[in-house]
Amino acid sequence: MKVGDLTLKEIISLTFKSGSRPPLLIDVLTSARALESNCKLVIEIKPGNIEASTALVRLFRHHPDLIDSCAVVMSFDAFIMHRLKCELNDLSSFLGYDSNMMPQVLLLTVAEQPQKHYELWLNILDPSPVHSWLQHENKPSLDGVYLQYQPEMLEPAGMQSLKDLSKQYRVGVWGYYKKDPDDYKTAKHLISCGVSFVNTDLPRTFKLEPKEHRMALY
Repeated sequence: MKVGDLTLKEIISLTFKSGSRPPLLIDVLTSARALESNCKLVIEIKPGNIEASTALVRLFRHHPDLIDSCAVVMSFDAFIMHRLKCELNDLSSFLGYDSNMMPQVLLLTVAEQPQKHYELWLNILDPSPVHSWLQHENKPSLDGVYLQYQPEMLEPAGMQSLKDLSKQYRVGVWGYYKKDPDDYKTAKHLISCGVSFVNTDLPRTFKLEPKEHRMALY
């Protein structure tokens, strides 16, 4: 049975090998806030899980002090992301916050031909579809895209495309485990092209430079 098929009650009744139980999102956000100001979460909402976005906004409504502990909410599901963006805008008005204080809402894309109906394919050499994906019925635009890594991002044309896209929107890059490069050199290169977020599993081979050169990696 997949974790996605379990109920909340079933999930929290499970234990890890260490004997501890899965933490709730509120626990993780609280821990992030307690660590330091630049420790923030990137939250992914699985496609079709409409209730999750509403529950997240409700959590922030009851605990507005935790909003700053979340940098990004992302999903492959464009419908959910547009709905979440509207809900976060309403929440910012309710709380009297500037909309820039809310988490960034980013749309996940894939680098190969879509295998599922909700996936959006983007070739970094032609990012023209992005603008239409982020707009919806004159409602607030999404903040950007979370692109799947493509080798072309390391080449001149792809680098320029990333730079141009990053000037318009917030951009993140994710990659498949053991398939796409996960090293400091690649991450540094992507961020030099304007990318704001780079997913990493921080393998043992991942080498960080001195503290003053460290970057925000997720």
